[in-house]
Amino acid sequence: MNLLPIGRVLRRTWIWVLLILLVAFAGGWVVTSSMPAQYTSESRVMYSLNAQGSLQNQLQATSLAAQRAATDASLIPTPTVLTPALAALGNPALTYDTVSGGVSASPSGTMINITVTLPDAQDAADVGGAIIDELSAQAAADEIVVDQADAALTYTYAVETILPPAVPAAPSSPSLLINSLIALAVGVLAAAIFIATMISRDKRIYDVEVARSVAGADVLGVLSIRGDDRKGAPLAQDVATLRAAFQARAPESGTWLITGAGDVRTEGTGRAVASSFGAIGRRTTLIVTDPGSSGAPGLTDFIAGTASMEEVLDRESVPGATYVGVGTLVDERADIFAGERAADKLQELARGSDVVLVTADPADASADAAVLSRFGMRTLVIVRRGRTTTDELSRALSTVAEAGGDIAGVIWVRSAR
Repeated sequence: MNLLPIGRVLRRTWIWVLLILLVAFAGGWVVTSSMPAQYTSESRVMYSLNAQGSLQNQLQATSLAAQRAATDASLIPTPTVLTPALAALGNPALTYDTVSGGVSASPSGTMINITVTLPDAQDAADVGGAIIDELSAQAAADEIVVDQADAALTYTYAVETILPPAVPAAPSSPSLLINSLIALAVGVLAAAIFIATMISRDKRIYDVEVARSVAGADVLGVLSIRGDDRKGAPLAQDVATLRAAFQARAPESGTWLITGAGDVRTEGTGRAVASSFGAIGRRTTLIVTDPGSSGAPGLTDFIAGTASMEEVLDRESVPGATYVGVGTLVDERADIFAGERAADKLQELARGSDVVLVTADPADASADAAVLSRFGMRTLVIVRRGRTTTDELSRALSTVAEAGGDIAGVIWVRSAR
């Protein structure tokens, strides 16, 4: 059994699992508190037949005593024994209907084990004693011929009390321990069903191979991020490996669109890759369309013609690269990107750069990536381990594909161990 999915679910839903167990324990306590107390009195009697004479007679007497014990044990819960025994007690509250369900007997050789369970401890002991008295009376009245050669010689059974019925000091049920164990078992079963349901409904992607399979494209790089894997910076060696993958696919120059699927931020990856290209002397332009980068004039202003190129270029924000933010016309960006001027203006910004990186909000939740992918950029989709779901990734890929974009690969983002 693969324990990894169970561990993942427990990390996210442990409070619910704990709540299920607590509710189960509380249920066990409530059941225990609401059930009436029952007291059990146990006793044991032994049957014998005083048959003097030959060994054969003695063996036959023992066999007859065992047979009588078995017969009487089956009769104890019936009116044959129980009704006269209760009548002898003279307690009108103790009737056959109210007592018979709590009386049981089991034979063992020449002995009978008698168990009486009633709501009152004294009544349980009294009924046990009355049953023994009735058994003794009925046995004494039954004459047995042991030696068939001398039918005139008869014997009677003797019933000896081995364990007298005692008044129980504590109730035998309900048992808080037993009910708690039952409640625990029910709670564990309910928690297991809950965990299994959560696992079956969990569509988060934890395996890079699953991301590769869903995307139908290569994984260009794996970025390990310290701290918050949504906002933190990726490790330098991982960025260098990703940069090498970019270069292998576009040795001289290239324009890349970095989007995502699910709860991801693309700007951090774009900044890291842009700085990495700048560090090796490649002329790099990073264009960020994330609304969070708005404030100063940027891409939307440049395309709309309300700002010049020099006004939107920022050569200080990203070391080794030229940075262009989304601009001030954030709410109108979808229409601006879809306009006729967008392609020419993007080419104008990219002129003179070896590498152009454009970042956009996740394609499954925003139309920006789909619109921008039409301009001939290689599109990369960031998949965040344990956060992006297969549905989100499929939706992002479908959105880009329907717009005519080209999915070049996947960037796998995970927390650094």
